[in-house]
Parts: sequence; C-alpha cells; structure tokens
Amino acid sequence: MKVVSAALSTLVLASGVLAAPSDACPGSVSASWASSSVPASTPAGSVAVSSSVTASVASSSPPASTASSSAPSSTASANSTGSTKKGLSYNTASYTNAFDISWAYNWGAQVNAQTGPSPDTGSLNKGVEFTAMLWGSDATNWTNAADAALAAGATHLLGFNEPDNAGEANLTPSAAAALWKTNMEPYAGKAKLVGPAVTNAQGVEWLQEFLGNCTSCTVDAIAMHWYDTAVNLCYFTGYFTDASTTFPNHPIWITEFAGSGTVAEQQSFLSFVLPWMEEQTFIERYAGFGDFSGNYVNDDGSLTDLGTTYATVVDFPSGKNSSCSAAAAA
Repeated sequence: MKVVSAALSTLVLASGVLAAPSDACPGSVSASWASSSVPASTPAGSVAVSSSVTASVASSSPPASTASSSAPSSTASANSTGSTKKGLSYNTASYTNAFDISWAYNWGAQVNAQTGPSPDTGSLNKGVEFTAMLWGSDATNWTNAADAALAAGATHLLGFNEPDNAGEANLTPSAAAALWKTNMEPYAGKAKLVGPAVTNAQGVEWLQEFLGNCTSCTVDAIAMHWYDTAVNLCYFTGYFTDASTTFPNHPIWITEFAGSGTVAEQQSFLSFVLPWMEEQTFIERYAGFGDFSGNYVNDDGSLTDLGTTYATVVDFPSGKNSSCSAAAAA
C-alpha cells in the first residue's frame, strides 16, 4: 500500500457539497466530504487530516497478490479503554500498538498490505482482529486472502471502499451488487459481511440502491464515512441517527471519520463523538482516520496529542451528557 505524504494546515475538501441536516448546530457550515484514499492508478485526491501536522495518508491501492502470514504481536497496549467498538484504520501495523482497540483494517485484504520500497512488516497486538477488505472490483487473490484472515481468527469481512466516490472504488449500485454476490456472498455464515463503506455525500442514496439491487445478499452491517468541520457535532450525530432510521435492520460501522480544525478543536470533537458512539446501540464499530505518522502517531510510533485523545477517551466525563448542542456551545 503506497503512502502519500502531505503537509496540510486544514481539511482539504474533495468536490461535492452537502446541506447540513435540520438538526445541525446553529452556525454550522455546509458539509463537504473528503476522500480518504486514492487508488494507485488515479491521481492523488483530497484527504482529511489533522490541522498543523504533516500527515501520512493512506492510499487504497489493492494489496499485493500474496496473503499475509504475519502473526499478531503479543505486545500489550499502552492505553486500556475496554471498548469493544473502537478500531483503527492504518498503513503501518505497528503504529496501532499504542492503542487499546478490538479491530483494525488497512483498506486491503492482508495485515501487511503496504508494499514497495518501505513494506510494512509490523504486526497487530494480540487479540486485535484484522478485518480484511475487498476494496473494489479487482478481486485478485481475494479468496486466498479472506480465507487467511478468517483462519487467523477474523470474524468479519469488509466490502468496497467508497463505491459512490469517483476517486475511490467508483462502482454503480448494480455493479457492486454483482461483485458482492460473486465475492462476498460465499462467506455468508462464515463471517459477518460489512459494507459497502460510503461517503457522507451521496452515500445514503447509493446504499439504498445497492440494497435494492442485492435483495438476496447477506449484508450483516453497513459501513459509512463522515468528514466535516470539528465543530459540527450535531451534523455528526444527526447524520448517523438518520441513517439508523433509514437502515433499521443494519448495524452501522463508521470506518472513517475526522473533523477539521485546530488540534484543540479536533480533540474536543473526539472527546464528544467517541463517547457518543459508544452509547449508540446502532453503532457496532468505529475507526478514526487515522493512525498515520503526524496524525494520531509520531514517526517513532508514540502518540500525538490527538492520538492520545483517541486512545484514551471512551466515556463522557462526570456531569456531561450526549447533547451535541450543549457540547458545541461549551
């Protein structure tokens, strides 16, 4: 998996503008979405990163054609939260080791999907589930890689990264349904099947069409992404609450999310949305974007201030509640 380095001071927005939902906080801006990762075959796109840092951003290039044989590390996590929901998206497996997480993924089907001049040879902590992903239409070696992930103890598989985004998997709902039936459906009953992971631009509409084209498919949970400003807390809570109403039979995985702003604003954002997600029964798992050098971690793997917040926050402080309006006004 190729890594693209970018020095950015604010969230870089991809094309596409959304209107904030009716319950957006007063003064909130219109929502825009950012692409998390770009295939090697396309020009690098816009990404969401921490402000005032240099971010190493994940590319979602399809993984190499050989299944990873890396065994999980037995290194203990430095930060214990006890969350069964919290996970991480990553490029470098060892960068996840400072976090007490239950699962992780890297947009690929192998633990060490990053290849090239600096291949990833690290491993995940013992007990962390690697969740393999079929990124897009290229299913080369998917069966071997998925089988290897399940044999190593994985219980879930992810399908398709931002198929509603022309810069990512870029699939029509009908094409995605056909690919799901061929490549994901054979694992029904062997693993929980999760996805596709859509943007907070046209993602809800895309998912509705996909499920309409895939009525015989097993989709145990849906995956969604969210990018906007860190102060727009009510847009975050409203977006996923509305999605839970639209898709009442599907638990939600939030597999990418980030709020733009100063580091302090982003820390406040995480301090609210992490406990909020923990409280929502319709949110099954979540993974922040992301565990890359300069964002959640430094080059040596130690935690940044933002990474420390992500690693340690799981509950609302005493006396605080889950009101997005109150949190935004604080």
